[in-house]
Amino acid sequence: MPEYAGRVRGVSKNILPVRGSIHSYYTPSQARSQNAPPSAVISEMITEALIVRDEQHKKEMEEHLAQQREQLKGRDEQHKREMEERLAQQREQMEVRFTQQREEHMLDMDTITRRFAAQLAGYDARF
Repeated sequence: MPEYAGRVRGVSKNILPVRGSIHSYYTPSQARSQNAPPSAVISEMITEALIVRDEQHKKEMEEHLAQQREQLKGRDEQHKREMEERLAQQREQMEVRFTQQREEHMLDMDTITRRFAAQLAGYDARF
């Protein structure tokens, strides 16, 4: 039989009251809080619950951060590939432009040389 803080009204050890609520089982002078655990126990239970909640939150946050790291790592690798492809395209475009400019320059030089030769020929023809 459980132990209760207080006197029990005229009931023997093995007999519980048949009628009424549990409060009729105790003398009216007895406070309800006498059966409650001490406040130190309650505060310890609350502290343990908070510690458990903090640990769970910490685990959840670590998992979330690990997922974010993986996502960022994937994004970084994809961005790196895209940048390398873009650089390769830019190099090709610059090489094509450089080749075109060199050809245009050579054509300009050929044109200038022909004009100059024509001018010299005209000059020689005059004298």
